[in-house]
Amino acid sequence: MHKILDFEMSDRLNLNTDWSIGETAFERIATLLLRVPTIERILEFGSGPSSIRLAMAFPEAEVLSIEGDWQNFRENTDLMRTFWDKRNLLIKYRPVTLESYGDAEFLTYEGRTFWNDQKEMDCVIIDGPPFYTLRGREACLYQVYDQIKIGGLVILDDFRRSYEKQIVENWLSVYPSSFTVEIFQEDHHLAVLRKIKSVTPCWDAPYRLSDVQTVSATRSRIAKALSHIDDVYLSDLTKGTNWETDMIGLFNTLRNIYGVTPERIQEFADRTIRPTEALKKKQNACYITIADTFCLNKMGIKQHPLL
Repeated sequence: MHKILDFEMSDRLNLNTDWSIGETAFERIATLLLRVPTIERILEFGSGPSSIRLAMAFPEAEVLSIEGDWQNFRENTDLMRTFWDKRNLLIKYRPVTLESYGDAEFLTYEGRTFWNDQKEMDCVIIDGPPFYTLRGREACLYQVYDQIKIGGLVILDDFRRSYEKQIVENWLSVYPSSFTVEIFQEDHHLAVLRKIKSVTPCWDAPYRLSDVQTVSATRSRIAKALSHIDDVYLSDLTKGTNWETDMIGLFNTLRNIYGVTPERIQEFADRTIRPTEALKKKQNACYITIADTFCLNKMGIKQHPLL
Protein backbone atom coordinates (compact mmCIF):
# COMPACT_ATOMS: atom_id res chain seq x y z
CA MET A 1 0.00 0.00 0.00
CA HIS A 2 1.12 3.53 -0.77
CA LYS A 3 2.61 5.25 2.28
CA ILE A 4 2.27 8.99 2.84
CA LEU A 5 5.50 10.34 4.24
CA ASP A 6 5.30 14.03 3.48
CA PHE A 7 3.94 15.95 6.52
CA GLU A 8 1.93 18.46 4.51
CA MET A 9 0.38 15.71 2.40
CA SER A 10 -0.40 13.67 5.49
CA ASP A 11 -2.08 16.66 7.12
CA ARG A 12 -4.23 17.47 4.08
CA LEU A 13 -5.27 13.85 3.67
CA ASN A 14 -5.88 13.18 7.35
CA LEU A 15 -8.98 11.04 7.91
CA ASN A 16 -9.36 11.73 11.62
CA THR A 17 -11.82 14.60 11.19
CA ASP A 18 -15.52 14.90 12.02
CA TRP A 19 -16.62 14.36 8.42
CA SER A 20 -14.05 11.72 7.39
CA ILE A 21 -14.13 7.98 7.81
CA GLY A 22 -11.27 7.81 10.34
CA GLU A 23 -7.74 6.43 10.07
CA THR A 24 -8.45 3.21 11.97
CA ALA A 25 -11.58 2.51 9.92
CA PHE A 26 -9.64 3.18 6.72
CA GLU A 27 -6.97 0.70 7.79
CA ARG A 28 -9.70 -1.86 8.42
CA ILE A 29 -11.17 -1.28 4.95
CA ALA A 30 -7.74 -1.58 3.33
CA THR A 31 -7.05 -4.81 5.22
CA LEU A 32 -10.37 -6.30 4.09
CA LEU A 33 -9.70 -5.33 0.49
CA LEU A 34 -6.22 -6.80 0.57
CA ARG A 35 -7.81 -10.17 1.32
CA VAL A 36 -9.74 -10.03 -1.96
CA PRO A 37 -7.74 -11.90 -4.65
CA THR A 38 -8.00 -9.11 -7.22
CA ILE A 39 -9.29 -5.57 -6.68
CA GLU A 40 -10.23 -4.00 -10.00
CA ARG A 41 -13.05 -1.59 -9.24
CA ILE A 42 -14.04 0.38 -6.09
CA LEU A 43 -17.08 2.65 -5.91
CA GLU A 44 -17.29 5.20 -3.09
CA PHE A 45 -20.41 7.20 -2.26
CA GLY A 46 -19.34 10.45 -0.58
CA SER A 47 -15.98 11.86 -1.66
CA GLY A 48 -13.21 13.28 0.49
CA PRO A 49 -9.56 12.67 1.38
CA SER A 50 -10.50 8.99 1.59
CA SER A 51 -10.99 9.00 -2.19
CA ILE A 52 -7.38 9.97 -2.77
CA ARG A 53 -6.17 7.57 -0.10
CA LEU A 54 -8.07 4.67 -1.71
CA ALA A 55 -6.56 5.43 -5.09
CA MET A 56 -3.09 5.61 -3.52
CA ALA A 57 -3.53 2.36 -1.59
CA PHE A 58 -4.84 0.47 -4.65
CA PRO A 59 -3.14 2.05 -7.68
CA GLU A 60 -4.05 -0.88 -9.94
CA ALA A 61 -7.77 -0.49 -9.25
CA GLU A 62 -10.30 1.92 -10.75
CA VAL A 63 -11.70 4.14 -7.99
CA LEU A 64 -14.84 6.17 -8.63
CA SER A 65 -16.17 8.54 -5.97
CA ILE A 66 -19.66 10.07 -6.16
CA GLU A 67 -20.25 13.50 -4.58
CA GLY A 68 -23.57 15.33 -4.18
CA ASP A 69 -22.36 18.67 -2.81
CA TRP A 70 -20.92 21.03 -5.42
CA GLN A 71 -18.51 22.76 -3.04
CA ASN A 72 -17.20 19.44 -1.74
CA PHE A 73 -16.86 18.21 -5.31
CA ARG A 74 -14.68 21.19 -6.24
CA GLU A 75 -12.56 20.94 -3.08
CA ASN A 76 -11.98 17.22 -3.44
CA THR A 77 -11.23 17.52 -7.15
CA ASP A 78 -8.59 20.13 -6.30
CA LEU A 79 -7.23 17.81 -3.60
CA MET A 80 -6.97 15.01 -6.14
CA ARG A 81 -5.10 17.23 -8.60
CA THR A 82 -2.68 18.32 -5.88
CA PHE A 83 -1.80 14.93 -4.41
CA TRP A 84 -2.68 12.23 -6.93
CA ASP A 85 -2.29 12.72 -10.66
CA LYS A 86 -2.78 9.07 -11.64
CA ARG A 87 -5.70 8.09 -13.85
CA ASN A 88 -7.17 5.45 -11.55
CA LEU A 89 -9.32 7.97 -9.62
CA LEU A 90 -12.39 9.82 -10.87
CA ILE A 91 -14.72 12.01 -8.81
CA LYS A 92 -18.18 12.61 -10.27
CA TYR A 93 -20.76 15.19 -9.22
CA ARG A 94 -24.26 13.79 -8.84
CA PRO A 95 -26.66 16.12 -6.96
CA VAL A 96 -29.03 14.73 -4.35
CA THR A 97 -32.54 14.32 -5.71
CA LEU A 98 -35.60 12.08 -5.30
CA GLU A 99 -35.06 8.59 -6.74
CA SER A 100 -37.57 5.72 -6.60
CA TYR A 101 -36.83 2.09 -5.74
CA GLY A 102 -39.50 -0.47 -4.99
CA ASP A 103 -42.31 2.13 -4.86
CA ALA A 104 -40.41 4.17 -2.25
CA GLU A 105 -38.73 7.54 -2.76
CA PHE A 106 -35.24 8.32 -1.50
CA LEU A 107 -33.26 11.54 -1.28
CA THR A 108 -30.07 10.20 -2.81
CA TYR A 109 -27.57 10.66 -5.62
CA GLU A 110 -29.02 11.30 -9.06
CA GLY A 111 -28.91 8.49 -11.59
CA ARG A 112 -28.48 4.74 -11.59
CA THR A 113 -25.43 4.33 -13.79
CA PHE A 114 -22.09 5.59 -12.50
CA TRP A 115 -19.67 3.83 -14.82
CA ASN A 116 -20.27 3.78 -18.54
CA ASP A 117 -20.13 -0.01 -18.64
CA GLN A 118 -21.67 -2.82 -16.60
CA LYS A 119 -18.38 -4.29 -15.35
CA GLU A 120 -18.73 -5.78 -11.88
CA MET A 121 -17.51 -4.02 -8.75
CA ASP A 122 -15.32 -5.51 -6.04
CA CYS A 123 -16.25 -3.05 -3.31
CA VAL A 124 -18.84 -0.34 -2.63
CA ILE A 125 -18.07 2.06 0.22
CA ILE A 126 -21.07 4.10 1.40
CA ASP A 127 -20.19 7.23 3.38
CA GLY A 128 -22.76 9.55 1.82
CA PRO A 129 -25.12 11.22 1.18
CA PRO A 130 -25.40 13.03 4.55
CA PHE A 131 -27.57 11.70 7.36
CA TYR A 132 -30.18 14.43 6.86
CA THR A 133 -31.35 12.67 3.70
CA LEU A 134 -32.76 10.08 6.17
CA ARG A 135 -32.37 6.93 4.03
CA GLY A 136 -30.24 8.35 1.23
CA ARG A 137 -27.50 5.83 1.89
CA GLU A 138 -29.94 2.95 1.72
CA ALA A 139 -30.68 3.74 -1.93
CA CYS A 140 -26.99 3.55 -2.84
CA LEU A 141 -27.06 -0.24 -2.62
CA TYR A 142 -30.24 -0.42 -4.68
CA GLN A 143 -28.51 1.63 -7.38
CA VAL A 144 -25.61 -0.80 -7.81
CA TYR A 145 -26.65 -4.18 -6.36
CA ASP A 146 -26.64 -5.99 -9.70
CA GLN A 147 -23.09 -4.84 -10.45
CA ILE A 148 -21.56 -6.09 -7.20
CA LYS A 149 -19.74 -9.35 -7.86
CA ILE A 150 -20.25 -12.46 -5.77
CA GLY A 151 -17.74 -12.14 -2.93
CA GLY A 152 -17.78 -8.35 -3.28
CA LEU A 153 -18.01 -6.05 -0.27
CA VAL A 154 -20.49 -3.36 0.72
CA ILE A 155 -19.08 -1.18 3.51
CA LEU A 156 -21.37 1.25 5.34
CA ASP A 157 -19.77 3.90 7.56
CA ASP A 158 -21.34 5.45 10.70
CA PHE A 159 -22.98 2.22 11.83
CA ARG A 160 -23.03 3.55 15.40
CA ARG A 161 -26.02 5.72 14.33
CA SER A 162 -29.58 4.44 14.46
CA TYR A 163 -30.22 5.49 10.83
CA GLU A 164 -27.44 3.23 9.56
CA LYS A 165 -28.59 0.31 11.71
CA GLN A 166 -32.05 0.66 10.17
CA ILE A 167 -30.56 0.81 6.69
CA VAL A 168 -28.78 -2.52 7.14
CA GLU A 169 -31.98 -4.12 8.43
CA ASN A 170 -33.82 -2.82 5.36
CA TRP A 171 -31.14 -4.18 3.02
CA LEU A 172 -31.35 -7.62 4.59
CA SER A 173 -35.14 -7.54 4.18
CA VAL A 174 -34.95 -6.57 0.51
CA TYR A 175 -32.14 -9.04 -0.29
CA PRO A 176 -32.78 -12.04 1.99
CA SER A 177 -29.83 -14.45 2.29
CA SER A 178 -27.78 -12.37 -0.15
CA PHE A 179 -25.20 -11.05 2.34
CA THR A 180 -23.20 -12.01 5.35
CA VAL A 181 -22.72 -9.16 7.83
CA GLU A 182 -19.83 -8.25 10.10
CA ILE A 183 -19.61 -5.20 12.36
CA PHE A 184 -16.36 -3.42 13.22
CA GLN A 185 -16.26 -0.80 15.98
CA GLU A 186 -13.38 1.29 14.68
CA ASP A 187 -14.01 5.05 14.58
CA HIS A 188 -17.67 5.66 13.59
CA HIS A 189 -18.19 1.89 13.23
CA LEU A 190 -18.44 -0.07 9.99
CA ALA A 191 -21.02 -2.56 8.77
CA VAL A 192 -19.37 -4.88 6.24
CA LEU A 193 -21.66 -6.92 4.01
CA ARG A 194 -20.23 -9.62 1.76
CA LYS A 195 -22.38 -10.69 -1.19
CA ILE A 196 -22.67 -14.47 -1.26
CA LYS A 197 -25.39 -14.79 -3.89
CA SER A 198 -27.69 -12.70 -6.07
CA VAL A 199 -31.40 -12.65 -5.26
CA THR A 200 -34.51 -10.98 -6.60
CA PRO A 201 -35.31 -7.92 -4.46
CA CYS A 202 -38.23 -8.32 -2.07
CA TRP A 203 -39.56 -4.78 -2.09
CA ASP A 204 -42.74 -5.63 -0.21
CA ALA A 205 -41.03 -7.04 2.89
CA PRO A 206 -43.26 -5.89 5.81
CA TYR A 207 -40.32 -4.70 7.93
CA ARG A 208 -39.10 -2.38 5.19
CA LEU A 209 -42.58 -1.13 4.23
CA SER A 210 -43.15 0.03 7.79
CA ASP A 211 -39.93 2.05 7.67
CA VAL A 212 -40.83 3.50 4.25
CA GLN A 213 -44.06 4.90 5.70
CA THR A 214 -42.24 6.35 8.71
CA VAL A 215 -39.58 8.02 6.58
CA SER A 216 -42.15 9.46 4.17
CA ALA A 217 -44.04 11.07 7.06
CA THR A 218 -40.81 12.41 8.54
CA ARG A 219 -39.73 13.89 5.21
CA SER A 220 -43.06 15.70 4.86
CA ARG A 221 -42.84 17.00 8.42
CA ILE A 222 -39.30 18.32 7.86
CA ALA A 223 -40.24 20.05 4.59
CA LYS A 224 -43.17 21.76 6.29
CA ALA A 225 -41.02 22.87 9.24
CA LEU A 226 -38.33 24.25 6.90
CA SER A 227 -40.92 26.36 5.07
CA HIS A 228 -41.67 28.18 8.36
CA ILE A 229 -38.08 29.19 9.13
CA ASP A 230 -36.44 32.13 7.36
CA ASP A 231 -32.93 33.58 7.67
CA VAL A 232 -34.19 36.41 9.87
CA TYR A 233 -35.31 33.86 12.45
CA LEU A 234 -31.99 31.98 12.21
CA SER A 235 -29.98 35.20 12.62
CA ASP A 236 -32.00 36.10 15.69
CA LEU A 237 -31.60 32.58 17.06
CA THR A 238 -27.83 32.67 16.74
CA LYS A 239 -27.33 36.28 17.82
CA GLY A 240 -24.28 36.63 20.04
CA THR A 241 -22.75 33.36 18.87
CA ASN A 242 -20.08 32.54 16.30
CA TRP A 243 -22.09 29.97 14.35
CA GLU A 244 -24.67 32.12 12.53
CA THR A 245 -23.03 31.45 9.16
CA ASP A 246 -22.87 27.70 9.77
CA MET A 247 -26.51 27.58 10.85
CA ILE A 248 -27.78 29.47 7.81
CA GLY A 249 -25.55 27.40 5.54
CA LEU A 250 -26.92 24.18 7.00
CA PHE A 251 -30.53 25.30 6.60
CA ASN A 252 -29.87 26.38 3.01
CA THR A 253 -28.57 22.87 2.33
CA LEU A 254 -31.64 21.32 3.95
CA ARG A 255 -33.97 23.62 2.00
CA ASN A 256 -32.31 22.67 -1.26
CA ILE A 257 -32.48 18.93 -0.56
CA TYR A 258 -36.07 19.03 0.67
CA GLY A 259 -37.26 21.26 -2.18
CA VAL A 260 -38.19 24.23 0.01
CA THR A 261 -37.83 27.31 -2.18
CA PRO A 262 -37.51 30.96 -1.06
CA GLU A 263 -40.95 31.48 -2.63
CA ARG A 264 -42.43 28.82 -0.38
CA ILE A 265 -40.93 30.45 2.72
CA GLN A 266 -42.20 33.85 1.59
CA GLU A 267 -45.64 32.37 0.94
CA PHE A 268 -45.83 31.29 4.58
CA ALA A 269 -44.66 34.73 5.72
CA ASP A 270 -47.22 36.51 3.52
CA ARG A 271 -50.17 34.57 4.86
CA THR A 272 -49.07 34.81 8.49
CA ILE A 273 -51.09 37.32 10.46
CA ARG A 274 -50.15 36.04 13.90
CA PRO A 275 -48.80 38.42 16.54
CA THR A 276 -45.01 38.43 16.76
CA GLU A 277 -44.86 36.20 19.84
CA ALA A 278 -47.22 33.61 18.35
CA LEU A 279 -45.19 33.56 15.14
CA LYS A 280 -41.95 33.10 17.05
CA LYS A 281 -43.49 30.27 19.07
CA LYS A 282 -44.46 28.53 15.83
CA GLN A 283 -40.97 28.97 14.39
CA ASN A 284 -39.39 27.71 17.61
CA ALA A 285 -41.52 24.57 17.40
CA CYS A 286 -40.46 24.04 13.77
CA TYR A 287 -36.79 24.50 14.64
CA ILE A 288 -37.08 21.97 17.48
CA THR A 289 -38.69 19.49 15.06
CA ILE A 290 -35.67 19.76 12.77
CA ALA A 291 -33.12 19.80 15.60
CA ASP A 292 -34.62 16.72 17.24
CA THR A 293 -34.85 14.80 13.97
CA PHE A 294 -31.27 15.44 12.94
CA CYS A 295 -29.69 15.80 16.40
CA LEU A 296 -28.11 19.14 15.48
CA ASN A 297 -26.50 19.31 18.90
CA LYS A 298 -24.26 16.42 17.83
CA MET A 299 -22.98 18.63 15.02
CA GLY A 300 -21.84 21.27 17.50
CA ILE A 301 -24.96 23.39 16.98
CA LYS A 302 -26.40 23.95 20.41
CA GLN A 303 -29.95 25.02 21.16
CA HIS A 304 -30.36 28.71 21.84
CA PRO A 305 -31.38 29.65 25.41
CA LEU A 306 -34.61 31.13 24.01
CA LEU A 307 -35.72 27.59 23.19
